[in-house]
Amino acid sequence: GIEVRTSSITATVVELSAGGASPTEPSRMPFNAPAGLGVDQYSDLLAETLAKAVAPWAAWKGVVGFSLTRNVVKAMGYLNDEGTLPVVLSLMLQRHGIQASFVHTMDLTEAAGNAELG
Repeated sequence: GIEVRTSSITATVVELSAGGASPTEPSRMPFNAPAGLGVDQYSDLLAETLAKAVAPWAAWKGVVGFSLTRNVVKAMGYLNDEGTLPVVLSLMLQRHGIQASFVHTMDLTEAAGNAELG
């Protein structure tokens, strides 16, 4: 699972059979994009930071779940086009060796709500 906030990116393996526990320490990278970046520049910086965060799982082949804040989605230029976001994120992962069989995205608030229900 990968959580993307305006201040950091956190990635870890999530074991659904173990109640969502992580068998490894999460990888957390600071992500502080300078104000005023264009959509392409923001996305490039996000891709670079994402590559560092997922480096421990470079050989991963499977499902990847993303939770993103609305501010990140807005800065990427997909606020009203969230349906395209999984494709964009999948391509970012592919550029860095991660072959996701399926990419799922959800708003960070929704993800937190689901965790509470779980």
